[in-house]
Amino acid sequence: MTFAPPAVDQDRFLSRDIPSAVEGAHFLADITVQWRGGDNDCVDTIRRSVRELVARKATGYRVTAAAELADLLNAQGSIRRRITGTKLVITQLHVRLTASMEAQEITAAWEEAQREEAREKLRQRQELQRLRYLRDEIFGDPNIARMYWHLKHPTDISALTSSSFDEVASRLSSSTPTTRAPAGEQAIATLIGEFLAGLEGDERAHLVAQLGVVFRSFHRTDLAERLPSAPTTPPPRPTS
Repeated sequence: MTFAPPAVDQDRFLSRDIPSAVEGAHFLADITVQWRGGDNDCVDTIRRSVRELVARKATGYRVTAAAELADLLNAQGSIRRRITGTKLVITQLHVRLTASMEAQEITAAWEEAQREEAREKLRQRQELQRLRYLRDEIFGDPNIARMYWHLKHPTDISALTSSSFDEVASRLSSSTPTTRAPAGEQAIATLIGEFLAGLEGDERAHLVAQLGVVFRSFHRTDLAERLPSAPTTPPPRPTS
């Protein structure tokens, strides 16, 4: 006795609104699908399932990469896929993807906007580097600042004797950039502050002295010297 293989059904349909990675730009999908395990009433279920499969893949691609996406889908087209909650099994899938001129124009505009944003960020980084260079390497040293000024204004020799260069350098050297500590470091600093606030005078003085030892062990004598001075006291005896 021989058994005939299960019947294979086939459908071909168009889906005109497959979203791409760019909002407002859609793929046009020409889909051919084969399946087993259903009847004539299951076509809508098959179409909906296949469209969802294609749409999930398409969200990571622009319409300019339609051929690449179609190749990926077709390379996986022979993988059997059972549709959840049914007896339907997709046995073959072939997809052809295109895009309208409008979708291509939307994508081209989006890509140009991305490039312009990248160029603007690069310009801003370069400008920031230039300003830091002027601050640290040029105007931070009065003599170099004078030479820089002379290069820009070679006929204004009298300006080189101005004390403004020294004043600017002094202001720049005295100003320290403020940086926000990470959240974890802020939490530690808060805990230490609360702990110190609860100590008596001798206990606080002893702990501050120990902090000085810690700072120096990490070669941060500058921090140790900034600690408030206090008379040396023996460590407090624990109370029972």
